[in-house]
Amino acid sequence: MWRVWLFFLRGIVPLLERWLGNLLARQFEGRHSKGVAKTVTKQRVESHFDLELRAAVMHDVLDAMPGKHPVFSIAISMFISLSTMLETCAFFLVLRMLIHVTLQRVPGLPVPIENMILRYVKSKADWWTNVAHYNRERIRRGATVDKTVCRKNLGRLTRLWLKAEQERQHNYLKDGPYVTPEEAVAIYTTTVHWLESRKFSPIPFPPLSYKHDTKLLILALERLKESYSVAVRLNQLQREELGLIEQAYDNPHEALSRIKRHLLTQRAFKEGVWDTGDGQCVVMLQTKFEKFFEKIDLTMLNRLLRLVLDHNIADYVTAKNNVVLSYKDMSHTNSYGLIRGLQFASFVVQYYGLVLDLLLLGLTRASEIAGPPQMPNEFITYHDTRVETRHPIRLYSRYIDKVHILFRFTHEEARDLIQRYLTEHPDPNNENMVGYNNKKCWPRDARMRLMKHDVNLGRSVFWDMKNRLPRSITTLEWENSFVSVYSKDNPNLLFSIPYTTKIRMTQEAFSNTRDGVWNLQNEQTKERTAVAFLRVDDEHMKVFENRVRQILMSSGSTTFTKIVNKWNTALIGLMTYFREATVHTQELLDLLVKCENKIQTRIKIGLNSKMPSRFPPVIFYTPKEIGGLGMLSMGHILIPQSDLRYSKQTDVGVTHFRSGMSHEEDQLIPNLYRYIQPWESEFIDSQRVWAEYALKRQEAQAQNRRLTLEDLEKDRHTLAYDKGWRVRTDFKQYQVLKQNPFWWTHQRHDGKLWNLNNYRTDVIQALGGVEGILEHTLFKGTYFPTWEGLFWEKASGFEESMKYKKLTNAQRSGLNQIPNRRFTLWWSPTINRANVYVGFQVQLDLTGIFMHGKIPTLKISLIQIFRAHLWQKIHESVVMDLCQVAHVKTSLVAESKDVFDQKASNKYWIDVQLRWGDYDSHDIERCDDWN
Repeated sequence: MWRVWLFFLRGIVPLLERWLGNLLARQFEGRHSKGVAKTVTKQRVESHFDLELRAAVMHDVLDAMPGKHPVFSIAISMFISLSTMLETCAFFLVLRMLIHVTLQRVPGLPVPIENMILRYVKSKADWWTNVAHYNRERIRRGATVDKTVCRKNLGRLTRLWLKAEQERQHNYLKDGPYVTPEEAVAIYTTTVHWLESRKFSPIPFPPLSYKHDTKLLILALERLKESYSVAVRLNQLQREELGLIEQAYDNPHEALSRIKRHLLTQRAFKEGVWDTGDGQCVVMLQTKFEKFFEKIDLTMLNRLLRLVLDHNIADYVTAKNNVVLSYKDMSHTNSYGLIRGLQFASFVVQYYGLVLDLLLLGLTRASEIAGPPQMPNEFITYHDTRVETRHPIRLYSRYIDKVHILFRFTHEEARDLIQRYLTEHPDPNNENMVGYNNKKCWPRDARMRLMKHDVNLGRSVFWDMKNRLPRSITTLEWENSFVSVYSKDNPNLLFSIPYTTKIRMTQEAFSNTRDGVWNLQNEQTKERTAVAFLRVDDEHMKVFENRVRQILMSSGSTTFTKIVNKWNTALIGLMTYFREATVHTQELLDLLVKCENKIQTRIKIGLNSKMPSRFPPVIFYTPKEIGGLGMLSMGHILIPQSDLRYSKQTDVGVTHFRSGMSHEEDQLIPNLYRYIQPWESEFIDSQRVWAEYALKRQEAQAQNRRLTLEDLEKDRHTLAYDKGWRVRTDFKQYQVLKQNPFWWTHQRHDGKLWNLNNYRTDVIQALGGVEGILEHTLFKGTYFPTWEGLFWEKASGFEESMKYKKLTNAQRSGLNQIPNRRFTLWWSPTINRANVYVGFQVQLDLTGIFMHGKIPTLKISLIQIFRAHLWQKIHESVVMDLCQVAHVKTSLVAESKDVFDQKASNKYWIDVQLRWGDYDSHDIERCDDWN
């Protein structure tokens, strides 16, 4: 026995030593947290930081304060209240308290305590700001970010931006105005001279009854009503506004007189340019007016507006900009800069931009480019060559704040300009090449070659233009500009698209026999003079990618149809704008494939499976009328042969593709690009239509009758007064909180620029015709004799009526699931197919249906359909029907020997089975089993 005890003590003593040692160490030194800390989740991250900060500062306070200081208790209570506020993350309340403490010093509060309060608040503020910027950087980088994180981050950045804006406004009121009297007088005088030279008559205040009043009012009301066109639930303010719009439609004259009263009283609220033989150079400057909107001085704007508008309207416009801007608990008065969200902002920007154009070009060249007032020049054309070649600036174009200027310098002019630039900015070490912006998106041979002379000329042109604009109004930044030089060493003229001239095409051996190229020709001789190579710019690719990310992020409990509709709209918006440029941009094609897969994966996740065999292309690309999602494709999707096994062509069906993609080996989903006309063809079509119109007009004149435009287009009378509609549509991004992929066009003005009927037909054919598609669905189980007239487009009346009712979030997300369940059930033979390579086969209770893997949505639907022992009842019903038709005499049908011996049999063994088929096993012949 003693041996047992001995061995026990030998084993236990070291353990006891270690345990006692740990106990004593913990007693005297305190508990040490383990080396690996628990991960702090996003829910606890803020409170975690606050607790640590609070503990640290309280520790400092207790250390710094003497025991019986008169304001000790006040300081402690102040800290407790401060830290409590910080724990609730009421950052801006704390900031206000900080200002209160610093401006109105608490009498008797010691300096160390005050400094600690400042340090406490500053530490929290810095952390708050850093987290905001860190999250924004993650979002920008493309990391997967939670929807709530994204929304909170937007709120935080809005606060930070408003804080910076408040500071800017405060500085302006303290130090402004920034425009010196000399600059203001010069700008004002230039504008006056220009308006006089153009024989401009100011826009008067509209009289009480003006003949075009109603047309203009209808246009304005339609613009306002557009934002309510989508069927959504409205809040109180929106309902009121919509009511006012309807009232204005009903009583236009009363509405007009009220508008005019408020306007008065309301104050609250080219040829030969390519020759480079004698050292001539062509320079293309692409730049941007920096802080164009922010630096608009309202006082000067008012004086300038009075030159073109009635003083009442001018005062109204500036007063509308000088208003209080509020966001949650932050507000400030806008005293400096233009508010872009106002309806008339686009007009103000265009007019103010004209003033800047005059400063850049000078009055003389501006007049030459514009042409005489009696007969103005067409865009970028001149009256004669003499006027065109008189000055180096040959072409000038500005879109809002983006400027393109084309210069043509002789050898001497270029040398003089470079000399002037180098006198002020000497460059002994040839450092001008360093940091010279180039278009890296193009292949190396298509970029600008950085020759010393060309680089110096580019820098000189930029320097000359920059000096023409006063910094107090706007400026040009080198980082946001690009200067392309076309010379004897540089065969390409680059901006968003590079040009190569016909001369250089032969010299430099460029190829242009491909998509993504425009052949530019002389309008008179019809000779091809240059070639433009197209590609989609990185900025717009990023915009498209972010739009898809936004669709994915906001598709929490959305219906599958809505997700696909958003994708289709984004894709059509991209493809109809860039057209042939997309084919030549490999990065965009890769991005489109990636985004298309992401959208499909989002839908697959909604059904709890990402298995490719469950989701063949037919599910996504089938038109909505046959129960699919009607997805548009740019991803070169291959259709598996196994999914075409039941496809058969109908007699009336199309047997070939319009786009020539009927290769049997690898059947592809048609590509959207092939169904959208290239811009070059679109322009040729437009010319043809206008030529036809000219002929019609000629015929009408010959017959002595008038041919007016309303013969060709409805609403023409009203639309003729809708001036500046395109720029106004662009400015809607500052007014309507909704993405608009068609910001560059308007259907009533431009017509519909795409027609996808052919695409639909070809998709159906690619997927094996309507019969082939319906084999994937429950169609055979519905007992419809034919698919014609079977439409899925319309939702049930119940859903439509519920949509506008007051529902809780849970009810609304439940309502959203109805279309998804309908979709899943319709395609269940394919989604729940037998040929799934993983997953366990489970039989649904009280039915003969086998589920291959877990598809909760489908399971719920099937259980609901076969509730109350329906499967058993159907089975019994079939057996009863069979018993009623079965005859006591044996049938000779199945007998090999045709002998009838009149024997009666009274026993049969019939095994009646109900089977629930799927796409891989839905032929009833295999299931017949007679015993």
